[in-house]
Amino acid sequence: LRELTLEKNDISVEGSVALANALGANDILHKLILKGNNIGDGGALAMGEMLKNNKTLITLDLSSCSIGNEGGAALGYGLGQNSMLEQLNLDNRCIKEQITEST
Repeated sequence: LRELTLEKNDISVEGSVALANALGANDILHKLILKGNNIGDGGALAMGEMLKNNKTLITLDLSSCSIGNEGGAALGYGLGQNSMLEQLNLDNRCIKEQITEST
């Protein structure tokens, strides 16, 4: 399994945290689509942590996932420690511009 699409599956913060924890040690999955799930800042925090350790994920779609400033900052920090991710989709994310300066 190289691609997992869970678009609009009512995945909550708790579900996204569990998924991020499992993906931290993943060495197979290249593409994860979570578009349209309400993972919020809590899920984005977990995804940011996952990005620090994951060495295979190339595409991550978190568009329309209700991510705010705190989650956006966590993703930015995780990206800073990840050399593999090539695409991150955050369309309709609710992140304010001010945090983009620190990432």
